[in-house]
Amino acid sequence: MAAITALLHPSLSSRPHLVSSYRHRPPRARTFHSSTAVLVASATPSPSSHEEFPCQSPSPDSSKHKLRPPNRLSRMAGADEFPDLLLQVESLLHILRSTAPNPSKAGALDAWSGDLTPEIVGKVIQALKFVEDAVFFFTYAQHRPGYRHSIYSYNCFLRVLLRACLYDRARELLSEMVDSWQLPNASTFAIILHGFGDVATACEVLVDLKSKGVAPNTAECNTKITALCKEARFDDAKLLFRKMVEMAAEDVTSYYLLVRPLCKAKMIEDAEVLVTESRKKFRELPLHNLVVSSYCKGKKLDAAVAVYEKMVATNSCSADFVTYTSLIQGLCKVKRLEQALIFLGKMVSKGFHPDVYTYTAVIHALCVENRLHEARKFLEEMANRNLTPNVVTYTVLIDGLCKGGRVDEAVALLSKMRKKCVPTAVTYNSLISGLCKAERASEAYDLLEEMVYSGCIPDIFTYTTLITGFCKSKKSDDALRVFEQLVARGFRPDVVTYSCLIDGLCKEGRLKEAIDLFGRMIKSGSCMPNTVTYNSLISGFCRMGKMDEAMNLLERMAETGSSPDVVTYTTLMNGFCKLARLDDAYDLLNQMTRKGLTPDVVTFTSLMDGLCRENRLSDAVHILGEMRRKSCSPTVYTYNTILDGYCRANQLEEARKFMLEEMDCPPNVVSFNIMIRGLCKVNRSSEAMELVEEARRRRCNPDVVMYTTVIDGLCREKKVDEACRVYRKMLEEPGCLPNSITYSTLITGLCNAGMLDRARGYIEKGCVPNIGTYNLLIDAFRKANRDEDARELLDDMVQRGFGGVQSHQR
Repeated sequence: MAAITALLHPSLSSRPHLVSSYRHRPPRARTFHSSTAVLVASATPSPSSHEEFPCQSPSPDSSKHKLRPPNRLSRMAGADEFPDLLLQVESLLHILRSTAPNPSKAGALDAWSGDLTPEIVGKVIQALKFVEDAVFFFTYAQHRPGYRHSIYSYNCFLRVLLRACLYDRARELLSEMVDSWQLPNASTFAIILHGFGDVATACEVLVDLKSKGVAPNTAECNTKITALCKEARFDDAKLLFRKMVEMAAEDVTSYYLLVRPLCKAKMIEDAEVLVTESRKKFRELPLHNLVVSSYCKGKKLDAAVAVYEKMVATNSCSADFVTYTSLIQGLCKVKRLEQALIFLGKMVSKGFHPDVYTYTAVIHALCVENRLHEARKFLEEMANRNLTPNVVTYTVLIDGLCKGGRVDEAVALLSKMRKKCVPTAVTYNSLISGLCKAERASEAYDLLEEMVYSGCIPDIFTYTTLITGFCKSKKSDDALRVFEQLVARGFRPDVVTYSCLIDGLCKEGRLKEAIDLFGRMIKSGSCMPNTVTYNSLISGFCRMGKMDEAMNLLERMAETGSSPDVVTYTTLMNGFCKLARLDDAYDLLNQMTRKGLTPDVVTFTSLMDGLCRENRLSDAVHILGEMRRKSCSPTVYTYNTILDGYCRANQLEEARKFMLEEMDCPPNVVSFNIMIRGLCKVNRSSEAMELVEEARRRRCNPDVVMYTTVIDGLCREKKVDEACRVYRKMLEEPGCLPNSITYSTLITGLCNAGMLDRARGYIEKGCVPNIGTYNLLIDAFRKANRDEDARELLDDMVQRGFGGVQSHQR
């Protein structure tokens, strides 16, 4: 051994005392990078250790196939634990790496006095740099007296051949293994599946082995299927699986390992085919749930239900709790609530008890359809089944109640919720939003304070919702107060928060404060104004008639990178139309189309309204035609604009024909009111009454405006008795109660007709006229020298809280 050590390490030949210490030094931990070292450290490779097999082509200046760069065995992991094995392998490598011809190498190997074992041969083969050396040594060992290859050495040589892309030689080796009764083991199949160039070739090899009586290793095939699916090589995975089926090598795991990734990759149809096949062999395998769940997640509910129905029809597999839960939740998400409820009934009838998640899905779906009473019933049913609703259950129901306008019930449910679980910010946000939409922003603010006190931290959405609620109620001061609290508590307002507050200030005419806030927004640097922000400011300037300032903002938008949209141009055009600056409106329309923006129905309607106000009815009708040609469908509001234009131009016959024959949508109550007002202005009240009946025939119920307009027209024509008859008919109309304008109109007509007592009678019957009507009636009594009646009316007027007493006491 000393001679061998000296051969391997010439530096030690002059210091023999170090040889012994080299062999017997205590083991120590080392870190190595040679795969050969790993092989030395382990007696047999782990079947689960699958290596990649990159094909290394020989370099142009080399006559041999390179396998790997040379590594010193003294750096191998575990070398200290196996010194004899290490030295034997190293000595053989020294012989084989020499440049001598093969016959000389064979002679040196014959002179080698070590005991050649399959383990040594395998490790030497894998450590060699060139495949030709490996082939030579493997062949030499095969003919060495007393030596016989084992499955381990065969596997090592197979691995070497595949790394060198010598596929034909590898297949010959496999045949040789079978012929020599060294049957492939799990490691062999792992090498085959990972070493051949592609899966198709590997499958051919497996089929060839099967024909020789060697069945594939199912575990290794399953491992390969998993690896292929992770790499999204589903076609290769399916090919391998099909070959496994042909060779009867698949098991329950094989189906599962392929079906699950296919479902995740949304290749559900392929997965369903496999599930159908699996039932013929593995009846109780619940793979159908994977398919049903995947179809539901992909919103392919018809396919999911079809899988369920096929299961029931063929009795191939029983639907279980997971099946029903997946179907119910999936159907609820796509708003097929009735079908979900049917499956819920089936689930209960089969003895499965819905869990809190299933109930929550149903309650949410019911809330979406505003079936709040049923949603509450399901909440009660949960309690009857001893199921405790979770925070999501309560939150979806609270949100549904708020959206359904039942805010008080939502507030009460929050109190009940606190006894069961802790509300989250989402819960509070839903209720705060509901209160704000109901114009109860002050209560919403109290809830915010309660939220903070309970330790639940509001988010930017909470504050923005509250600010929007105060602005909607025209309480901008409160909105500003909430905004400052938001900043004081460390939140950074976003563009939505700023835009909501700016819009609220503009709608209240507080333009200066809106502009100041706009500047503060830009200065903060936390966010920049967007198109919505600019639109709010532009709308505010347009309301005030400050079109020059509004146009300056339009130019500034382009400078700051915000793109004007259809709303921007429509708002500006509407502002110009109200100021009768129609040429400017048309310029904006042209500019808008040049920028590639398509005017919408609101844009055209605003322009038509401006034209009609300026008695340019023919131009407005022309635009209506353009709208139709451009497939921009007019709304009833568009048609009402043209109808009003006809009436303003006193073209009542054309207006009547337009409303009843030319509108592409049914006229609404506003349409009839426009037409009736036009007829009454020219003393054609009888025709107006006919239109009231026409509205009723078209199921367009007359409202208080319609009746009041007719009463006013009749009174102007001195047809007071008929006006009183219309008034009585109005009282019979469901949901149509007279207002103060109706009373004042009728009483004024009676006074003008000299029917003072009859007019006074309406007041005594509970009618509440306005102060102008009182003054008119009092003056009428005085002119008729009925001062006592005038004083009584004056006292009644004072008791009702009206002013104006001094003018009558003079």
